[in-house]
Amino acid sequence: MIRIVVALFVVTGGIFLMRVQPAEAGCGCDHPPPVKGLVYPRFASIGSEVTLTSKKITSETKGCVNAGFFSYQSVEGSKERSIDFEIPWTAGIGPRSMNLWDNDCWSIRWWEESDYVVGGKHLTVLSHQLPVIEATGTFYYKDVVVAVDSKGAILLPFDLTDVRAPMQFFVTLHDLPLRFDVEGINYYNKDEFDLKLFGSHVESPEDYQWGAFFGASVEGSNDPGTHSDIVSYWRHEFVTYADAHEVGGSHEVDEDERHPDGTIHVDHYNLIAAMVPTNGAELIEPGQVKVTVEVYQVISEEPLTTADLTAEDRQALAENAFSITLDHSGAATITPIDELLAEDAPPGGEGLDAVVGAVPEASMMVLHDSFFSY
Repeated sequence: MIRIVVALFVVTGGIFLMRVQPAEAGCGCDHPPPVKGLVYPRFASIGSEVTLTSKKITSETKGCVNAGFFSYQSVEGSKERSIDFEIPWTAGIGPRSMNLWDNDCWSIRWWEESDYVVGGKHLTVLSHQLPVIEATGTFYYKDVVVAVDSKGAILLPFDLTDVRAPMQFFVTLHDLPLRFDVEGINYYNKDEFDLKLFGSHVESPEDYQWGAFFGASVEGSNDPGTHSDIVSYWRHEFVTYADAHEVGGSHEVDEDERHPDGTIHVDHYNLIAAMVPTNGAELIEPGQVKVTVEVYQVISEEPLTTADLTAEDRQALAENAFSITLDHSGAATITPIDELLAEDAPPGGEGLDAVVGAVPEASMMVLHDSFFSY
């Protein structure tokens, strides 16, 4: 009987390209499911389950996984020659490698050379998801530690579970003057479905099953010396999708992640933005980077650019500003910027300029005068 122990360590590794299987009808129109690699999915947040597949694993395999600092998990092999384990909170953000031993957990000595190594390019551990609120406004996710893979892609995971309205998003990274182009932007869901491939068989983006999909676009930074370019993404309404997936709905999902007609389910609530900057080699390296993520979002029935925003949109973005911080468990604290300004305002009442140091990244409303003028 083969016994396997797995340990994860920080390495230089990341996302790699994989061939695509024939399309299979499902949510979001016909869509080719991802080919499961050695580790699937190849990027996952803390607390998520991943699968390691290897010819060394059999249905008789019983062993142990060390997926973080002294975080051991018992595992059993399956007939698919795989084992499942959870990414623990002790696993650091960024690319990870896995070492396997043919021994029980209790018999492993940390200094012993492993019997098998899975390179870090097969798995990148993500930060906690950034929760998205259904509202027009500006949101600052303060000091988020985000993963950077071996290709130099910054991976931002978003939780859109509570968003049903059609929404235009504009994303900027503070204090990280990265430049982007459309070819370097991609979107995945938590199960590694490449969302760019949605409707690849249809002629028009308006012909997709649940609504139009146009992918990403990029605009120049409002402050190119300090902040990144603006990466934008429009998402159609999801009321129709949500209703269809309710219990008894036409696309109710079973325990095997299938619909009543047997088609595969595609999750649209857990989005991962993979962004490869054109000047990344100068500013970041594989591993992780701490950054404030600024998202200004507008409820809109159609895609927008910043030039399309009305005076009412701009006023709503300026007045509805929030600071969002995540604790080590991923729980979010959402605080209106106005409250922070009131708490930290100096006696003289000099206003926003005087409390920029006390309000995390609130300077956006000063730095971006050209955007918020109305």
